[in-house]
Amino acid sequence: MGRHIIKSVFILFLVFGYSQVLSGQAYINNVRPDWSPDGDRILFSSNRTGNYEIFVMNSNGENLTQLTNNGAKNLSPVWSTNGEYIAFSSDMKGANDIYAMKSDGSEVRQLTKIGSALNPSWSPDNGQLVFMSGIEVGDYTLNIVSVESLEVKQLIKVDDGTTPSWSSNGGSILFDDYDTARQNPDVRRKEWGLFFIDSDGRNKRTFSKNVREIYGKWSPDGNQIAFSSMRDGNYEVYISNKNGDKLRRMTHSSGRDYWMTWSPDMTQFAFSSNRNGNFDIYAMGEDGSNLKRLTRQPEGELITRIKEEGLQETSNFYKKTVAQSPDTVLFDSRNIYDFAYALISDGEFHSAKSLFNFLAEISDDLSGSARGFADLFYAKGDKEKAIEQYKKYLQLKPQ
Repeated sequence: MGRHIIKSVFILFLVFGYSQVLSGQAYINNVRPDWSPDGDRILFSSNRTGNYEIFVMNSNGENLTQLTNNGAKNLSPVWSTNGEYIAFSSDMKGANDIYAMKSDGSEVRQLTKIGSALNPSWSPDNGQLVFMSGIEVGDYTLNIVSVESLEVKQLIKVDDGTTPSWSSNGGSILFDDYDTARQNPDVRRKEWGLFFIDSDGRNKRTFSKNVREIYGKWSPDGNQIAFSSMRDGNYEVYISNKNGDKLRRMTHSSGRDYWMTWSPDMTQFAFSSNRNGNFDIYAMGEDGSNLKRLTRQPEGELITRIKEEGLQETSNFYKKTVAQSPDTVLFDSRNIYDFAYALISDGEFHSAKSLFNFLAEISDDLSGSARGFADLFYAKGDKEKAIEQYKKYLQLKPQ
């Protein structure tokens, strides 16, 4: 019966920090948040409509508004320092370039015609944008484009870069690079690292001798750096002074935590994490307290029914419907699994357990529920039971 029920099974590898889609539609991700200069709103990119569009929401996660709707891949939105404009990368004309629009999504303007431009960051005076460009490893460049004249200037060649960040005083640009020259004699292979360069393209220097550090971001006051690092085994968000000292680990999860952004008063920060299977936007206090999940998956019919009528009534309805019409598919499993993992994130372990039992009851494929129980026990701190369930999952998963 399970082949008629679950069109896509998502095995959520939260213990090891990633999710894998085995079949069906890709998981919905909400990525690359950017906090507005007035502190009220957060920009991000999401594929919840099928392709990546740009959205904005209140800083508490409410009042979600879609700003782009062009059927393209629109990524890495960033506010201008006065909050009037948004820059982003898009392939709306066939290849990736940098665009800018007003903060309400109107008056979209193309700024580059390179065909491989990604991840912009505004200069403090909003007159320029720094961005990465490249297609193949070893052939990337860090560049600046003038918002007024559209003149593009290459600052430096890099091996493979992703996300630059311009300091608030305008003098320095932080960027990541897949660079061999890590100034660390123990490193014998290429690894991601963070670097500074002056805004005129001179004086490249290493931020840290640690490897596997990526997605660096300047603080609004220009005194601190936020970044993702593998230094403790998986990608977590860290903050340090700009010289690398007074390091603080801000997140603790079994997933990957990326793309950190400060509120303008630096009392909060937001980031994107796949700790619950898909990438969602989270926020917390600057001391790591008061973690809150700001985005969630769109709900499917079955989740809505569970919330309104309860798990037992939903189970009875489901069994009756499928008995009458075995080919009926009532839900996409990504929604039900996300609901269960959202319950785990909120500490509602008993409800999550009931939901995984429900999934096991209505499906011939028990591997997904076994994996769910493994992650449930892991979240509760019971690693012995988590390992036991994970072994069960390995035995049950389709080969």
